[in-house]
Amino acid sequence: MDNIGDAGHFRGSGVINNPPGNPVPGTGDELFYRNLITDSLDGLLLTDEKGDISFVSPSVTNILGYQVSELLGRNMFNYVHPEDLQQGIAAFEAEVKMAAAVKFINIRLLKKNNDWLWCIVRGHNMLHNPHIGKIGIYFYDDSIRKQTEEALIEGEKRFRTQATILNNVTDVIVTTDLNRVITSWNKVTEKLTGIAEEEVVGKPFRDVVYSDFSPYTHDQVADIVFSEGVWRGEMFFISSTGEKRNLLHTISLLQDNHGNNIGLLGVGKDITARKKAEAKLQESELFYRNLIAHSLDGIIMANGKEEITYCAPSVKKLAGYEPDQLLGQNLFGFVHPDDVESARTAFKLEISKESVLKYLLIRLKHSSGNWIWCSVRGHNLLSNPAFNAVVIYFTDDTGRKEIEDKLRKSEQHFRSLIYNLKQGVILQDAGGRMIVCNQAVLDMMDLTEEQLLGTTPSDPRRNIIHEDGRNFPASEHPVPLAIKTRQPVRDVIMGVYRPRKGDRVWLLANAEPVLDAENTLLNVICSFTDITEQRRLSQELIEQEVQKQKQLTQATIDGQEKERQEIGKELHDNINQHLNTTRLYLEVAREKATGEVLEMITLSHRNLTAIVNEIRHLSQSLVPPTLGDLGLVESVHELCDSIKRAYPFNIDFLYRHFDEEGLPDNLKLMLFRITQEQVNNIVRHAHAKTIQIKLQSDAEYVILTLADDGVGFNPDSYKKGLGFNNISSRAALFNGKVEIDAALGYGCALSVIIPLVTNP
Repeated sequence: MDNIGDAGHFRGSGVINNPPGNPVPGTGDELFYRNLITDSLDGLLLTDEKGDISFVSPSVTNILGYQVSELLGRNMFNYVHPEDLQQGIAAFEAEVKMAAAVKFINIRLLKKNNDWLWCIVRGHNMLHNPHIGKIGIYFYDDSIRKQTEEALIEGEKRFRTQATILNNVTDVIVTTDLNRVITSWNKVTEKLTGIAEEEVVGKPFRDVVYSDFSPYTHDQVADIVFSEGVWRGEMFFISSTGEKRNLLHTISLLQDNHGNNIGLLGVGKDITARKKAEAKLQESELFYRNLIAHSLDGIIMANGKEEITYCAPSVKKLAGYEPDQLLGQNLFGFVHPDDVESARTAFKLEISKESVLKYLLIRLKHSSGNWIWCSVRGHNLLSNPAFNAVVIYFTDDTGRKEIEDKLRKSEQHFRSLIYNLKQGVILQDAGGRMIVCNQAVLDMMDLTEEQLLGTTPSDPRRNIIHEDGRNFPASEHPVPLAIKTRQPVRDVIMGVYRPRKGDRVWLLANAEPVLDAENTLLNVICSFTDITEQRRLSQELIEQEVQKQKQLTQATIDGQEKERQEIGKELHDNINQHLNTTRLYLEVAREKATGEVLEMITLSHRNLTAIVNEIRHLSQSLVPPTLGDLGLVESVHELCDSIKRAYPFNIDFLYRHFDEEGLPDNLKLMLFRITQEQVNNIVRHAHAKTIQIKLQSDAEYVILTLADDGVGFNPDSYKKGLGFNNISSRAALFNGKVEIDAALGYGCALSVIIPLVTNP
């Protein structure tokens, strides 16, 4: 350490550099450097590559409190805070490798008194210095700066917290300068006044909202604040919506950190609701006093010993007693002997706060000696010092009891009556829940009372449908309709599924709402008539009529086919024979004719040949020669060939998935005639270039599809002609359906779907 002056190469150490040839002025260089290090504000440690300490400057004692001997030979990382250890090791290893990227690190070091001290630590690699050969570690106390930094951070947090608090407190907070010009306006104030902060800052307070500090004026309040430092009282202001808001308000001086007055701070609590409540309370106190005095309920109070301690004036009207006649009497001395036990039990449960009854119906003794039925309610207020009693309310219920008894008898009669009706009857409450039903309903729906009562019409287990098979939404059920409209709903037909029988019963339903005098819905009475048998008979009649129509249509088509055959045969066997004979005469005459006569005969012969061919084609279209012999596919092929010969059409006939084996001849003929009809429609109207005919079949259906790429049409506005009607009629004979997919400019696709198996 004799040449400690080379420590001047430490980076950022603050030690004076002393390169050779530039000695420090004065004598005793070693003493100079020793004193420089001893009196330095930095602590200096020299360690090896592992961090073991071999030199400690005396200034370390002033910083950490250790004596030099206490640190020599120890590893310096033993004195680094555990949370900073990784940072310290990383920086040390980087310095050893001469790869340090930072000038210093900020970590905590352990003092002798076991406190942790924030220090700025710097390293200097002097391993290659022949006079030192160590790592120099410089550090100094950074606790004051760290505390300041933390204080600034904490101050920032407090500022943000205070700002958040100001905007989230439930009080009105407004600040102004000394001239009462607004400088801030919190969110609560914005909400109550209906005015945003940005609209008011910079404006005099009295110009923003109308406010009243009665009996003080604005200026008088300001004078009090400036003279006494604070004003407290009630005030009100009018919001932008014209609403009056009352505040319990405090206005005080606002000061800076030096105690100088810089403005005014107003803090107010909204007491509008309380003010309104106080006014209502004053109004209602007299009201309730009179209400109790003239109440239809009798009110008495009894202590825990069953003694009457208070009696309201209304008791006289109900029971005939003067209030002072009852005071001090035993509560149960006025209860009918048959009701004493239940009344006393209810009283004890109320005292123990275990009561589950809302009221008790018992007989009380009138001053005349008669017994009156009363509804009695108790309220335990023994723990309330204002009462220290059980408050008991009772009402003369004799009339209602008599009516209830009559209603009970009437209900029993009603239940007996509807139970024996053959028509189904259900009584439902205002929410649609079934509360009473008769046996006829249970028989119709094949349900038990437990399965039906308590449910509503929307219960999905019913699986209700319309006559056409559509689902029956709950909104369309007669009961919800009657509840909604308060009007009767008549003659609604619905099919209800019966799970146990696996069938469906058809019901004719009516719903009748029951209303009180105020038009409030009380109940709905729903009646049902089983029309399953009538519907079955009606369906049979309809099916018979449909069958007759089919037979009539079939007879018409058969007649047409027979007529076609007769005409076809006549054309082929008679007319064609006469024309062929005439053609032979012309051929004979042509052999003997010359000149213009020969030319005319040749032309006539050619036209006559064309007529014969045309009649042959017409005869074949009327009576397809191949349909009975070769089948439907070959007949359609023949039809396609004839069309191609006469017109420039591209015709695709697809039948790969079609098997005509086993199909009846009349079905084949129907499919052929529909094909003829639609092809003729395409030829006449579609202006198409391509026609596609597709036949396919499986175990359930035969499907014929004819599509073209012509001009198409709008199916919604297109009026069907005779051709389409003929197609639909022919398909209906076999319970088939016709589907048309067409659009303007996109051609037309006609599909005929014929079921091979008739569903039961």
